Amino acid sequence: MPEGAGDVLSFVSEVRFDPAMLEKLAGLHEKIRATFARIGASAKLGATAATADAVRACIAELHELNRLESLRLYPVIARQLGTQPGAMAEFTKLRLSVYGVGRKFLRVLEGAVSGVEGVIGAADLCLAATLLERYIGEKQAKLYPLYCAAPRDA
Repeated sequence: MPEGAGDVLSFVSEVRFDPAMLEKLAGLHEKIRATFARIGASAKLGATAATADAVRACIAELHELNRLESLRLYPVIARQLGTQPGAMAEFTKLRLSVYGVGRKFLRVLEGAVSGVEGVIGAADLCLAATLLERYIGEKQAKLYPLYCAAPRDA
């Protein structure tokens, strides 16, 4: 995890604006993309064990990304929008919409480790690649700017 060894994240952690947060998230995005690339490479070679291992790693990294956002990013945004019910409702809808794309990506990956473990077809790989880029792209375009707009003392 990109957090320091002394940083323990929990639902009771003090949450403040972190100027390095988006950089940390970008690092996790690249890590997920790299792991996903390993899925494609091992699937093309027919290396089912390597594919299954890469799928499990990608799922774990996606959970890590979601956890970091839930504990450190979204509370800062919510605090900023807390006095604006309409804006908060829009943020919530947007967050759920983007999260839904991530869930679809996750379901495609989970399908690769259920049934015949480590077998993922070309169509599923293509769908997963599209979903992953949409998921990351929508976060970067729609959610992360809200974090940037938060007061630095938030």
